Amino acid sequence: MVNELTAICKKLKLGDLSKFADQVAFENETQYLTDVLRLLLENREAQRVQRLIKQAKFPAIKTFEGYRFEPITWPKGFGKEQLLSLEFIEKKQNSFCSM
Repeated sequence: MVNELTAICKKLKLGDLSKFADQVAFENETQYLTDVLRLLLENREAQRVQRLIKQAKFPAIKTFEGYRFEPITWPKGFGKEQLLSLEFIEKKQNSFCSM
């Protein structure tokens, strides 16, 4: 039944509809169909917004979270703490690290 629903949704270009079918409680046919379609619409709008943001090529917010500092050879007087504090920018100094 699920495979048939997925195939029908694909033919009708309602591809994601089948994944929302089991997320909605059934009270009556109209309510169920309305709620499933509402979830599909909300999902498509969220995907559209994400796609437009990506197309706009806004500057990406970058962090050091998950970055590995171990392979870096730091110059004398400069280390991880100075890099993370960004104080070298205020002092108009260059930062050079090698791996």
